Amino acid sequence: MAYAPEINRQASAILRRIAWAAGRPMTSVLEELVFLAAEVVDPGKVCPACRDVSHCSQCILREQPLTAYVDLVRLFKAL
Repeated sequence: MAYAPEINRQASAILRRIAWAAGRPMTSVLEELVFLAAEVVDPGKVCPACRDVSHCSQCILREQPLTAYVDLVRLFKAL
């Protein structure tokens, strides 16, 4: 990965506790949360702001239905 953003202490602590509850590594939980968030965001706002148009045809953010909210709720209720 070319760019690894740091998260603040509070976000890291929250992520750590979610990972403990899920019995999974923080990186695995963070990756799943990113993919779930990608399904929930509005592509109509993301696509026009995107600065990397080289992967549009494979981009998960492109015209995704807003169905992941249910999956996100299930994920957290399962903890």
